[in-house]
Formats: sequence, structure tokens, C-alpha cells
Amino acid sequence: MGPGEASQGIAFAQYAIKKGADVTFTITDKKILPIVNLDLAHFKILLLKKSSKNLNNAIVRSKPDVLLLCNSKIFSSDGFYFDHPPVPKPLTISIDSNWLFGPNSPHKSLPWIDKICINIPEKVFKLGLKKYGGHYVIPLEALKKIKVVGLLPSYPKILKSSIQKIRSKYGVSQNEKIVFFYASVASLSPSVQSNFFKKVIDATRILREQGHEIKIINLSKIYPTILNVKERWILNLNDIGAQEFYKILASSDLILQHQGLGTLAQAISANIPSIANVRNLEDEESPYHAHAWEIIPFLKTGACSMLYFSASLPTIAMEIKKLLYNNKAIAKMKKQQSRLCECGERNVFEEIRRILKRAK
Repeated sequence: MGPGEASQGIAFAQYAIKKGADVTFTITDKKILPIVNLDLAHFKILLLKKSSKNLNNAIVRSKPDVLLLCNSKIFSSDGFYFDHPPVPKPLTISIDSNWLFGPNSPHKSLPWIDKICINIPEKVFKLGLKKYGGHYVIPLEALKKIKVVGLLPSYPKILKSSIQKIRSKYGVSQNEKIVFFYASVASLSPSVQSNFFKKVIDATRILREQGHEIKIINLSKIYPTILNVKERWILNLNDIGAQEFYKILASSDLILQHQGLGTLAQAISANIPSIANVRNLEDEESPYHAHAWEIIPFLKTGACSMLYFSASLPTIAMEIKKLLYNNKAIAKMKKQQSRLCECGERNVFEEIRRILKRAK
């Protein structure tokens, strides 16, 4: 559906291939190709027009043992797909967010999904439920299908020698701190992304004027007027594959992102402090879901920080400075991140294997 879902799918694909599976990766947007272009045996990509009938035909031709949907709402508005699974229907698993299953959500889960894997840690899942102080109410019929699987992607930390190579590759000096910036086009309009990025640039400029050596590595596609800001300490990268994306992220000192769980999961598994930027609740367009509601449970665990769109430059600068230079705050967040780490790829794969074994 977008870069976040692609990152989840690629992480699972890499794990499944290591375990001996063959993977056919299907996408409906060629803009995602640079992200998913893995050079691996037992991996192939199908680019299809966004049509549930096209997908069904591809599934029937491929004859897979398992259909894995990364974000099952991609065809939720398609009445045909809601009532017409592929025939014969393979075991169908989804990797989904907890907010999709509320009674007021317009995105209805496909009734023929066999198992719903929620890609957040168990503690975060509970804190997101209304009965534990969160926002979400999940109907019993959905809960019966749900398994909470943990972080996905949940890549391992990279070696210090690899971090040094990445920093050298992208021209980071020994004393510089890296702020990794990412806001997905799928999640935000280009204008909102650009305004957010400009605030980060201006906040970083404040800190640099105080004598702090900081470099921003931006992996978002931003309006040209913002990209034309020529500073040695701003590096704009585009069309980075999922593996290189993670290497840069894991070599950084701070992640500054939009709400996306694909990026936040990688930040937590890499043990890098993270700030999630979300729309103010009073400005949310959706009556059934707000990005803040998704991030606040992570915030409560201490695994990330959160800023609203309305945050002032001094506030942004102060939060960046704290998570780059306050060793006590950094250590505290890293400790809480470590407590949430659990390999979602492994848990999804083992759940699939368990269901297939039981079906024999």
C-alpha cells in the first residue's frame, strides 16, 4: 500500500527466505520498486494494477501455500474482494495495525482472513485499548483472530564497524551527530512534509548556532523549495532500498519521523532514540483514528518521544538537543526500547507454520 507496508513485507520476506520459503512479493505502485528490489534467490516481484481481481488471478496462478496481506485494508473498499477470496483460498494472514478493527472504522477486515497479526509489542497493544486507558475498542470477533506479534521490521543491531562505514560513506565527520529524518508520502501531503522538514532544519540551525555539530540525513521526497536549502549539514537521499534505509537509520543518533510504525519499529529494534511527529488531535480529519492515539501507547512505555505539528521551534530544538546530548534521557529511552524488542517476523512465521501443521 505504501513504503511502511513495503518495509514490513520486505522484513518478513527476508526472514521467510532464510527459513527456506519462496516469496512472491506483489505491489501495486511502481514507486515502491526501489524499496523492495531485493537481490535474493527465491524472491520475485509482481507489479500489478490495483485490482482485487488482478490479485486473485495472480494468486491462483502462483498457487501459494500462504497469502500474507501487509495492511488488509488495501482492498477494504472493494465490495468484490470482501465477498470473493481467491479460489482455492490459501491460508490467509494479515499484518495489521490495531486501529483497523474498531466498530466505527470504515475499513472492514476481510472476513476470510484466517489470522490477524498485530505488528506492535504486547504491552503497547494493551495500552492502546480503551479499558487500559487507550482509545481503541476491538470487537470480540476480531480479537479471536488476533495475535500480537511484536515489532516488524525488527532487524538486528548493526556492528560498530558497519556504522563507521555508513557514516564515512555519507560524509559524517567524527564529532557530528546524525538526525535521520523520514516522513512518508503515503502518510502526509507533500506540503505538510515540507513544512515539518523546514521546522527540523530551522530547529537544527538553532542548535548549530549554539555550537552543536549536527547533520540531517533526509530520506523523504520534499518540495524542491525546501530541497534548495543548501547547507553542508543537510543530505537529501532518494530511492533508498529497505536494507540501506535501515543501515543509515541504525547508524544515526536520533530518528525524527512522521508517525509511521514501519520506521518506529526499526528505530526501537536498532535502539536509536526517536521522535514521532503527529497531527494535533483537534485537527485530525478522521473521527475514528488519529496518529497520536497510535503513538501515545509507545510514548507511555518511554520507547519514543512525540511532538505535535503545532510544536514551536524552541520546543523542537529542545527535544532534539535532549535526545542527542542528555545521556540520562538517551539511556532511559534505549532501556525502554530494549524491553519492547521482540522479533515480529519470527512470530508471524511460526504462527503460519503452526497453522499449516495443524491443518495437515
